[in-house]
Amino acid sequence: MTQLHDPFLNEIRDQIRVTDIEYPKEWEHFLKSFGLPLVEGQVIHRLIDWSRISEKYETRYDLLTKEREIATALAKSPLSAHADLLMDFGFQSPVIGVPVSVFIANWFTFIKNTLFMGTVVITNDGSLFMEFTDDADFLLISNFPIVSDT
Repeated sequence: MTQLHDPFLNEIRDQIRVTDIEYPKEWEHFLKSFGLPLVEGQVIHRLIDWSRISEKYETRYDLLTKEREIATALAKSPLSAHADLLMDFGFQSPVIGVPVSVFIANWFTFIKNTLFMGTVVITNDGSLFMEFTDDADFLLISNFPIVSDT
């Protein structure tokens, strides 16, 4: 059994699936297999090259008022039609499979437990993806609408 170093992941171990996808090289290869353009040679700040994604949406995720708003919006978004998703936890942590309902209910806890180091979340079929950036912008960028900041 793969060792999980994160206490939160150990707490919910029975609800998640530990994959054999290693971060970063195998994860990058996996993302590229869906045609996602990546920022080459960069594993911090932003992994996806969002300038090459035609349809993208963004909102800040670091504001206290956003936690419930984003959870509610995710539950109403196209993401809710999917059963599972994959997300990385950074170096020395496995890429994990998470039921969408578990992710939506705990999205901020998942991101907090990556130590806000940025993470990519993608559906198993690659149709929907989002990235929580680890730069000063604290952006949630996605290829589907979640929250409107207008």
